[in-house]
Amino acid sequence: MTQRMYLGCVERFVAYHHRRSPKALGEAEIRSFLDHLVVERHLSRSTQRVHVAAIRFLYEVTLHRPVTVRRIPFPHRDGERLPEILSLAEVESAKPSTSTLFFRLLSG
Repeated sequence: MTQRMYLGCVERFVAYHHRRSPKALGEAEIRSFLDHLVVERHLSRSTQRVHVAAIRFLYEVTLHRPVTVRRIPFPHRDGERLPEILSLAEVESAKPSTSTLFFRLLSG
């Protein structure tokens, strides 16, 4: 599954640069393609992350050129937010609303 996804990402990367060999492309071309994904294609961050991972794999493992992608960052994940934590007062106020014996026993 990952192999097919990576292959599709690399094919789109190569097609974007008019079928030029990735060996002939560098960091500027990679950034141009990734900008295209964000600005023109409006792809989600998770899809952008897959493209970055595929391109990194291509340059680091397949082409043995890790320097080319060294400064290409992964986009932040969608919705990376901390969970909402209830305050002690909010927890205390919720205690009387527990209806079953099980939850009343748990709440002290």
